Amino acid sequence: MALAREKWQIETLAVLDEVFAHRVEQERRYGGVNDRLENGTGPEVCWIPIGDDACNATATEIQKEFRVQYEALFDEKTRLPSWMHLVREEIAEAFQESDPTRLEEELIQVAALCVSWIERLHKKSSADN
Repeated sequence: MALAREKWQIETLAVLDEVFAHRVEQERRYGGVNDRLENGTGPEVCWIPIGDDACNATATEIQKEFRVQYEALFDEKTRLPSWMHLVREEIAEAFQESDPTRLEEELIQVAALCVSWIERLHKKSSADN
């Protein structure tokens, strides 16, 4: 593993340390339960249950809608998506994957994006103080 040299790399390691501490706590609290959980993902999985487990859209349909909304934000040069838009679109991509290798790749993208968001929250908090 390479050593962190730039400020943003040091911040990333600090955030990953927080994530690691949370993972340790999860393992302490839940132990082997995670080994029994299914992925629950795939292109036809019901992502947003309504009422009595009725489903109004599959993961693929929702991901397509999020992609349209996300891309629409770039039609005007001055508009950017929010962190919520970015994470929502990435998690939708992960939820539609049934192949374990592709699912892992998508979840790594989600995790990296969330770490980046946390870094920005830290940076903004430091600037405000």
